[in-house]
Amino acid sequence: MAKGNKDTTPKTDKTKPLLNLKEKRAAKAAKRTERKRSRGTDS
Repeated sequence: MAKGNKDTTPKTDKTKPLLNLKEKRAAKAAKRTERKRSRGTDS
């Protein structure tokens, strides 16, 4: 188990920023679509 933990730490370190960027992008897109929806241009 300790070996597995050691193995996954660098992986998570590498993917964390990528995940953060994806989350940020998703939040931006969600905000944009929400604004459009509230304005009434989308639907």
